[in-house]
Amino acid sequence: EYTLALLGPKRRNEWGRARMWGSAGYGVGAFAASWTVDWFGWVAVPVQYTICSAIAVGIMLKNPAVREHTETHFKEVVSFTMSHPRLRLFLFCCCVAGVGFALVTAFLFIYLSNDLDAPKGLFGICIALTVIIELPVFWFAPKLHHHISDRQMFLCSQIAWIVRACGYAAIQTPNQVLPFETLHGITYGFTSLAGTHFVTKVYPESLLNSALGMFHSCFFGIGTFIGNVGGGLLYDHLGPRLMFVIWSAITAVMCGWYYTTDKALEAVEPLAVDHLDSSASDH
Repeated sequence: EYTLALLGPKRRNEWGRARMWGSAGYGVGAFAASWTVDWFGWVAVPVQYTICSAIAVGIMLKNPAVREHTETHFKEVVSFTMSHPRLRLFLFCCCVAGVGFALVTAFLFIYLSNDLDAPKGLFGICIALTVIIELPVFWFAPKLHHHISDRQMFLCSQIAWIVRACGYAAIQTPNQVLPFETLHGITYGFTSLAGTHFVTKVYPESLLNSALGMFHSCFFGIGTFIGNVGGGLLYDHLGPRLMFVIWSAITAVMCGWYYTTDKALEAVEPLAVDHLDSSASDH
């Protein structure tokens, strides 16, 4: 929301380019943290986090984002969401996608460490690879929005997640995970772009903050909670390989259901997101 406020309504499609720098910092920081843990232990991680967070807060205070304050009631947000079937459908699918996101972030490294005896240094390389494709995805976000609809982008992200998860289930040595980590740029990058673009186009300007909150609540909140709890149960009872395979199958069903249902609803509920952004061709 801070970044969107800085950009303003006319430059909102450039959000991805700003987000790219977050991906770069995440990749470098995670890579450095993995080796820091090997050298100094886990106690060094909160120190690194505190220093970097303090720098980020200082920069934000020096560059405040000013937005016109509009009073919003929770019931307005709920009422608007419930009155738009395509919006409800998209947010529900974001919850499903959030489960997959949580399964990877919470259990992949446990799986690599416990089942495949992966060294901790490999985890830093994995995270660095996850952002390699994120960087061009976010940088070319305006072009992507010009050529790809939010529905197509979201479905691409989930198909890439299915390939990624099935790859995790099939690997036999730790290093074999590395090619699949590059798909994170598509799975997370496309989901983030599609979700942010979709809700900011569908919700009215007065509910912009709530729009982002709804998307993040579904993807990072509800979906992540279910993924952490449900994934833990699947991991304990069936093992990590079956956990990834089962959710790949569920995600595949969700993709087919979302595509057919949204296409059917499009005829009776056209939205602004159905039209590609012609303004992106100017960037």
